[in-house]
Amino acid sequence: MSDSLKQQYPPFATDPETPWPTTDGKRAMPRLAASGGGAARPWVDPTTLLLQPGETSSIALRLQLAEAGPRTRDAALAKMGSAVLRAVPGYVLSPHLPGTLFVQPPAGASVSTARADPPSGADTATLDATLRAPLPSGFVPVRLTAAGYGEARLRVAFSDGSEALAHYYVLPPFERQVAALGAHLAKLGWLPREYPDPFGR
Repeated sequence: MSDSLKQQYPPFATDPETPWPTTDGKRAMPRLAASGGGAARPWVDPTTLLLQPGETSSIALRLQLAEAGPRTRDAALAKMGSAVLRAVPGYVLSPHLPGTLFVQPPAGASVSTARADPPSGADTATLDATLRAPLPSGFVPVRLTAAGYGEARLRVAFSDGSEALAHYYVLPPFERQVAALGAHLAKLGWLPREYPDPFGR
């Protein structure tokens, strides 16, 4: 806790921690996932390059402009030879909410496989992927059913050897979400009457 915060709000310097689970200067909000998730594990597998003394290596970064704004993103991706992914209803799923990932392969390629990486770390989330017949639009639907909780990654492979990754977050079942919200409102959502809150909550 900073000295300026202690001077501006003395209760922070002398009182016990507030029971309210939010950022109050003494502690941060509780993590949504168990330890080991989130930024502790990269979404995409990193690659390494070992250089011997005297060796050099050049690395290029290609940026493609979607000239007419975000609405032309898909066209820009297709123009540079990348796959286009569209998730319905989005990239957050729960066991009660199946989803569909619509995949437009790179030009001249087809979808070979769609499989989820196994859970790692504290995550227990899994995705069951089922390929469907291609649509007249050129998109290939991939039906997804989620289980567990945490981060999940779907790996889509194409016939030209390229690959696309779709990153999902799987929420607990609705019953657990509602129970957690009820417990928060009943037990944690209010400060004790005697707590000297400098913000007057």
